[in-house]
Amino acid sequence: MKTIAFFNSKGGAGKSTLAVHAGVCAAYDQATVLLDADPQGTLQTWAGKRSLDAPAVMPVTAGNLAAQLATMKSRGVALAIIDCPPYITAESALLVRDADFVVVPVQPLMPDLEGCKKAVAIIKSTGRPFAFVINRAPSRAPEIAQAQEELTQLGEVCPVVVGDRRSFYRALASGQSVAEFDASSAASSEAAALYAWILSKI
Repeated sequence: MKTIAFFNSKGGAGKSTLAVHAGVCAAYDQATVLLDADPQGTLQTWAGKRSLDAPAVMPVTAGNLAAQLATMKSRGVALAIIDCPPYITAESALLVRDADFVVVPVQPLMPDLEGCKKAVAIIKSTGRPFAFVINRAPSRAPEIAQAQEELTQLGEVCPVVVGDRRSFYRALASGQSVAEFDASSAASSEAAALYAWILSKI
């Protein structure tokens, strides 16, 4: 079983949103579970609106994560995706230390570019591989290239840039992913490309 953590030390970066949309892409490809470690419970709220069983969504904490991963593996789950809290705690490292890969969503804005550095320090302390994903990017804005240049100084940057598209949030509100809500949309293409790229890293 492979494990991916969506992690950042700043709220509003889009961890939960990307975890859901990438997770649904994964569920069509392999047995996938979404593990909701965010006290806001966004993934669980989304699952409550969903009419389909896959992917399964389960709440976890830093304290029981290892046991939950072991259980999922014994049940034949191929991929676990962890949505981490949008802040740093003493247990933050526990949420990423067992991940095969850590995804750090970042908006191309100064507060996000500065705020993600705390998350990077924690990830590096665990020795886990990671990469940034530029998220909620405005169309053709110079800030995107600037963010890519700055983030490259800290680590790898995913070549897939995820735009600031209403389809992502409208799909969540209906218990869907963008692939289900509007398969022909640019948002759906971005979600699929992001999942394919993450898959290539693990």
